Amino acid sequence: TVLQPIADDATTADQAKMAYAEALVKTGDIETGVTLLTALEQRNANSAGVHRALGEALALDNNAERARQELETAIRMDPEDAQAYDALGRLELAEGDATAAVASLEHAVKLAAQRSKLHHDLAIAYRQASRPEDAAREMQQYEALSTAKLP
Repeated sequence: TVLQPIADDATTADQAKMAYAEALVKTGDIETGVTLLTALEQRNANSAGVHRALGEALALDNNAERARQELETAIRMDPEDAQAYDALGRLELAEGDATAAVASLEHAVKLAAQRSKLHHDLAIAYRQASRPEDAAREMQQYEALSTAKLP
């Protein structure tokens, strides 16, 4: 018989709370989601995922400065987190810094080239950075990956 380690109840509960908070944010209850994620961050200061989720929620809550801090912390903690680079790039686009957004989103694509959404976000950044050929190439990649997922 293979013995499976028993999950720590606190960790399991925190994972459930994080999933719930992210669902709240996605459905529009950003304020409650930010409140839950902030509490989780205080308990899990070493969790890159919590910092990323909080950064994404704060960006939606128009708190760009704090969002940037959380996303940069997530990236320092987990430099392989393509989703954190994507969120940072989208924040940079919203702030009007297309050059920084291109760098962040190119890195995200490098980490997870199979994710169609990253190519879409990079195409938008290229367009805003006045790089139409690169934008067209990334949009084609986005469409190819999106079409491949259809049944």
